[in-house]
Amino acid sequence: MTPTLEPTNLLPWLTVWGAVLSTGLACIKIWETFWKDRIRLAKSYSFAGEGGPASTISIANLTALPVLVSSWELVWEPKVFRWRVKRLDCTPDDISGFTIDRYSVLTLEFDEQRFPWGYRVSRHRTLCLYLKVYGRKRRVRLVIS
Repeated sequence: MTPTLEPTNLLPWLTVWGAVLSTGLACIKIWETFWKDRIRLAKSYSFAGEGGPASTISIANLTALPVLVSSWELVWEPKVFRWRVKRLDCTPDDISGFTIDRYSVLTLEFDEQRFPWGYRVSRHRTLCLYLKVYGRKRRVRLVIS
């Protein structure tokens, strides 16, 4: 006599298979949302002294998606636990949005705008570049120095 598959024998196996399948699909979706499609940017900088070449900040897009920036801000921020030090804004007046293509580098040049980057300014402060990216609620913060 051969055993027959009755619905009561299949039910535990179907529930296990459904739980494993849905957990696997949920893990793939979480990986796509939080890891694969995230914005990854790298930065480098070169500050010029008096009479030197232009000061530059380079931003590299390390992802396969282009990054659309609507506005940006360059700020000397107080370091942690420095309440008496004030925030110093270095953003030029004529800023505009830009696009960083996939796997490419965009360079921000500041010919006429010289950064206050001496010891007195940088003491107890960190230079940060804030990018307002389309599709994100929070600004992207890049610590320059």
